[in-house]
Amino acid sequence: MPKLSPLEIDAVNHQKLINRELANLCRMDEDDGIVSKIELLIGEGAEVCSQNSKPLYNATKKVNFRIIYKLIEHGALQDPMAVNYIASICDYRNFKKNEEKFFALIDHCIEKNGFDMAYFVPYVNTMFLHGQAAKTNLLITKYGLTSRDIVGCVYERVIFEIINNGHEPILEYIERHRDWISQTTLDTAVASGEYKVLKYILSKNLGIEPQESALNKAIYDGNTEILDLLKSWGYPLKKNPNYLRQACRSFYYNGKKAFEYLMNNGFSLTDTYDGMTIAQNAERDGNKPLLDYLYYLETGIMRA
Repeated sequence: MPKLSPLEIDAVNHQKLINRELANLCRMDEDDGIVSKIELLIGEGAEVCSQNSKPLYNATKKVNFRIIYKLIEHGALQDPMAVNYIASICDYRNFKKNEEKFFALIDHCIEKNGFDMAYFVPYVNTMFLHGQAAKTNLLITKYGLTSRDIVGCVYERVIFEIINNGHEPILEYIERHRDWISQTTLDTAVASGEYKVLKYILSKNLGIEPQESALNKAIYDGNTEILDLLKSWGYPLKKNPNYLRQACRSFYYNGKKAFEYLMNNGFSLTDTYDGMTIAQNAERDGNKPLLDYLYYLETGIMRA
């Protein structure tokens, strides 16, 4: 790579400087003075899409509509991240007050750059999460979207919260237009300890069994309530050395809950994994809590 001359180095440093200054101005409260300074910096060559469009990111996070429009005027929508930054405005302060301005901005962006469903994804999820799914009807009447389009935007974690919060009408609406339960959602509920969600999924009797990786996580975290729930629905824990490994390692970080659960559900102290006994593995791993527990079971004496 050819060496830059002192003049070229100065030019590069100046470009970085004005780019940073532009990004910093975009997170300040908007007024005529700030907007004028932004205009001057852009005229001087500051790049609106620099640093992964940090100027637009800062402006949207601060909900500075005048600055956002100014950046769009100078090409901010050319960056693929622009849609996501603009869409995220609904997650920030005073959205209820800014809702009309938000949709006017999206209309402006669509007019300049074409329709993109990504503009509406955070809005849909926010409304569904807060029990206001009916507000998304606006997207049907104004933008010609379908219920399937809208429901398809709802994140899995938001559906979990809808179940946890008891928003049954919203859940029914989702399920009229989308099959959201899958192997992945079942495994996520098991691995993350989502008891109420897992119970709902199991009640559908779809015959999906949790995969080993999800059960490993539940065991390691000591979520024995999840294991009991699965057992009550006909999915008892199979005797798998990997499960014993997780319970033993969990003993060190999370206590004896998972280990005792396995011992009470088909496993025994004579079981092995990695070709070694439980005690040998604990010795190898430096798992003192488990070693002390095994010593207590053998002698009845608690070691200090």
